[in-house]
Amino acid sequence: MAKIIVELTRYRGHKEHHVFTSRRLTIGRGYDNDIIIPDPYVSASHAVLSYGDGDTWHIEDTGSENGIFIGQGAKRCPKADIASGDEIVIGKTTLRVFYPSHPVEPAKRLIHPDRIFDKTGRQANGWILLFLTFCAYALSTYLESPKKVYAPQLLLSGIAAVVSIVMGAGVWAFIGHLIKNKSRFIHQISIFSVFFLSLLFINEAIGIIGYLFSSSFIVMTLSAIIMPSFISILLISNLYIATNISLRKRAIVSTAIGLCISIIVFLAYYANINEFSGMPEYFYKLKPPFIKVIPSKTTQQFLQKSNILFIPKI
Repeated sequence: MAKIIVELTRYRGHKEHHVFTSRRLTIGRGYDNDIIIPDPYVSASHAVLSYGDGDTWHIEDTGSENGIFIGQGAKRCPKADIASGDEIVIGKTTLRVFYPSHPVEPAKRLIHPDRIFDKTGRQANGWILLFLTFCAYALSTYLESPKKVYAPQLLLSGIAAVVSIVMGAGVWAFIGHLIKNKSRFIHQISIFSVFFLSLLFINEAIGIIGYLFSSSFIVMTLSAIIMPSFISILLISNLYIATNISLRKRAIVSTAIGLCISIIVFLAYYANINEFSGMPEYFYKLKPPFIKVIPSKTTQQFLQKSNILFIPKI
């Protein structure tokens, strides 16, 4: 039995595939054809596609106005043998014919075996990153607190970070289950853990930069640029794992959300600026790491060392 697949490419690249088992197919704009092409440059009865000897297909012009072309830019030909995968240009419409035995590319995996995402899917890595995030936030609370903190407070800060990660990962895992029928919960745990750890170190770095430059504007600018960028990266990663959206669409959506966040941060900053201020604007917070690990000095030791600055020079 003769069988052929015809791929019809319409306006803006839209493709349609039709399967035929007849040994003779008529092509044209008329409604009595087997393959109807609504192209004003195609004749009512344009060409005939027929199955001949040697298990091959042939195409023949039936006296059309604009003829047929095999391949883009080829010369007009009255008839030709058609191999599987050949392009036939009729008017401004492109057809491709495929034999049933035509080879196809291997199927793409929904989760590509990238090195990074391959490691995020490992059970051990996901739970280790979650534990490190718990420890990092508990340690951050201890180092930043000006007063003595107790174990329940440290546990609470670490647990709050873990709960946020698990909730965020759970939402995206549910989305992945709906779209791909695969939750990828450990992937999401790893991604959110890395995001929370990065967020912690970025906040510390921005605080130190703000103190060195003594400017709230610099801190706001860095926050409005860096934070949305990291949120965009988080969204791109989650969309990559949980959905089948293309890279272009993921980048557009994530960038748009990041820009919206940046605009909101800038508007909030300028909305809170006083028109008249008697005090200069400066950044007054410094969160150096390991501040409680370095041995402290007594008040008397500090005064003795600082007296050097006030000794008049002779």
